[in-house]
Amino acid sequence: MERLAQFILKTPLHSVLVALFCAFFPGLFLFALIILALVTLRKGPMAGLMVAVVISAVAIGTYSYQGFLGVGIASALIEVVPIWLLSVILRSTISLQQTVLASATIVAAFGAVLMLMGDWKAQTFYTLLSCQAGYTGETPIPESVQTTLTSVANYLAFMWPALTFVRYQVVILFARW
Repeated sequence: MERLAQFILKTPLHSVLVALFCAFFPGLFLFALIILALVTLRKGPMAGLMVAVVISAVAIGTYSYQGFLGVGIASALIEVVPIWLLSVILRSTISLQQTVLASATIVAAFGAVLMLMGDWKAQTFYTLLSCQAGYTGETPIPESVQTTLTSVANYLAFMWPALTFVRYQVVILFARW
């Protein structure tokens, strides 16, 4: 793990390329966020900002290619920007307690904004889940599948703030470690 961190931190190009590679694959996107936090903590906010821009561009481009530009922008705003901000806070304060408090504040602010937007979260999760299941606009979704997708989408919309808070903490702790 230490050798991988040394490789990533060797030059700005290394960190950007490894983050770019990780950001292209949904299963590795969390590692791209960890690289962002690691670079920000070790090299500074400007180096981290360069990685954040690359990760955001990949997220927006990938979702835009799939027809979900709004989800790509939301992903950049909800995942990439807060991780960069939390890393800057941790770097400047050297206080994990203040970073956790800032994380809770960010999640509460996002939650409040999304509550004002109404049923947006559940509908967005439903759309993403139906596309992941292979149902597009041309394919009718069977009623049993619709019921299941609606239940899972509502559950994810309800659990989103807690899961986001945990994701922020995991990324920061891994990068700090």
